[in-house]
Amino acid sequence: MQTSDSKDEEKKPHRCDAGDLNPMAINVLMDTIDRIRQSATGGCLSAQTNWFQDRCVPLPSSHIYNPTQATQDRIEANRLHDLAESFLLTADALQSLRSLFIHQSMALEENAGALRLRAGLSSLPDEILINILECAAYSGGSDAFASLCTVQDAVKLSLVCRRFRDLAIRSSFFWCRISNNMNINLVSALCDRLSDPIGEVFLKESTNHDVRQFIRAVAASSQFWIRFTHGLDFLPSHSPLSREELVDVAKESYGLQAPFLSEISIHYPEDLLNAANKDQTHAHYYSTWITPRLTCFRISNLVPVPFASSAGLTSFTIRLDFLKCTRVPETITALVDFLVSCPNLTALALAFGCLVVPYNAPMRSRTELHRVEKLELHLSNCSVPEVTHVLNLLRFPHASSFGFRVSWYNWASIETPARSVHAILDDMSNFAPSVTELDLEVDFEHIANQTYPIIFPRLYGIRHFTLSTCDTELNVSIPKGAFLPSIRTLTFKNCESLDREWVSVLLNRLKEQGNLPDLTVSDCTWVNSDTEMSDVLEMKANSEASSNSGLSVVGDGLFESTTNVTVEDLLVLVKTADTSELNRDLQ
Repeated sequence: MQTSDSKDEEKKPHRCDAGDLNPMAINVLMDTIDRIRQSATGGCLSAQTNWFQDRCVPLPSSHIYNPTQATQDRIEANRLHDLAESFLLTADALQSLRSLFIHQSMALEENAGALRLRAGLSSLPDEILINILECAAYSGGSDAFASLCTVQDAVKLSLVCRRFRDLAIRSSFFWCRISNNMNINLVSALCDRLSDPIGEVFLKESTNHDVRQFIRAVAASSQFWIRFTHGLDFLPSHSPLSREELVDVAKESYGLQAPFLSEISIHYPEDLLNAANKDQTHAHYYSTWITPRLTCFRISNLVPVPFASSAGLTSFTIRLDFLKCTRVPETITALVDFLVSCPNLTALALAFGCLVVPYNAPMRSRTELHRVEKLELHLSNCSVPEVTHVLNLLRFPHASSFGFRVSWYNWASIETPARSVHAILDDMSNFAPSVTELDLEVDFEHIANQTYPIIFPRLYGIRHFTLSTCDTELNVSIPKGAFLPSIRTLTFKNCESLDREWVSVLLNRLKEQGNLPDLTVSDCTWVNSDTEMSDVLEMKANSEASSNSGLSVVGDGLFESTTNVTVEDLLVLVKTADTSELNRDLQ
């Protein structure tokens, strides 16, 4: 039932706003639209030359004394004036209509786009749409931050519509990563969602949440774990767990059963290698776990103790920073003992930092790891004799791939880092005699106009050689006699400061031996003077097409600038040397 106030509101006349159309303008617009509609030419505006002639222009008359005509002319003049005013109002109305139409057009296009998107989503079955949603919400990275971001983005997607919510709840991909930077209620909810072995648990640095409650909650669903990560591999010293927290972790996870756990990553700060930390039982909490399917183990700044699943490991990575370590011999002995307990290793990565203090090497026979096929060694600011002591304790007779990365900063002599490269590669025949694939990465402190001299050994058995120099400027020397006689492929990767001189010597030595390999270049640049650059450009312009040289080429790319390295550049260096020898013979 309407009230009297509502009736009064209905009786009140409408008040036009400033943006409303004048009624007179509406009449003119309607009349004009009718004329356009009824015109024989339709909407062709250029054909309407006499639209208003019959309505606006008065008929011609003689200028004689005629009071009656004068009165009619005044009336007609007033009519035309009013009509002109109405046309101005109409012009203003057209401007308002134009803005209105543009605004409405944009709104309609937006709605049309939304309908197209809805039509696209409606045409997708759930099994496809759920994959799209998972890709949209999933944050890459094996850390606690990525797991929390994934959950947050998944919650946002679930709020879009009922279908998104149903799919988000159905997808275990959103909820399989659990970390201790989450609220304990969320942790419990995620654990309850696990029904298949897809769970990933992240134990990051100290947080405001109780680590005991977290371990207790996730341990209840350990039968669904496939991966466990403690700390950050790239920043192990960032707010680590306290000793008391590690004791709680060891207590709450004692005897944990994880039948599907295949990967463990634990990263401690370098302080754990200090002599003061003699009692490290709590740090080895993993050793009490029952993990029959564990195959991959990564650890930083702690040598693991042999445990029940050691024999099943196929991949092991360890990083030890000896900067604060005063028990080097004991640490090395413990490392060898653990490797002995892993007879099925096929991939081994050793990373040592600041191993520079002389120590008495353990007196023991050399341990052979027969199943290791892929070997990696990363040395950062390490002294050659101390590293050699470690390698003298180990041998990998069947390793076919060797990745060697050496980095050095704050050196006392430029020969120090250079010697480390030659010494390790030269000793490779002793600790890894079957290597055929060598991946060498050199990363020394960059100093302007400073080059590092490196002498390569002969590298007899290497078939595939990849060299990465980062921004280090090298001056490579090639030994006399046979060098890389078995080479098949040669790759320059991430070399920001390649020098043409030693590269030319290297390639032409291989060409003289009759075994110039397939060449590949990836993200490399030259470092040369302007004079050298112009000479190379001239040689390049005068050289023949590489297809006529009979050389095998792998890779692509054109000579994009004066600094980028391409396979074509390398072939130019070889062909230029051939031309120089031919000219010398003719003379």
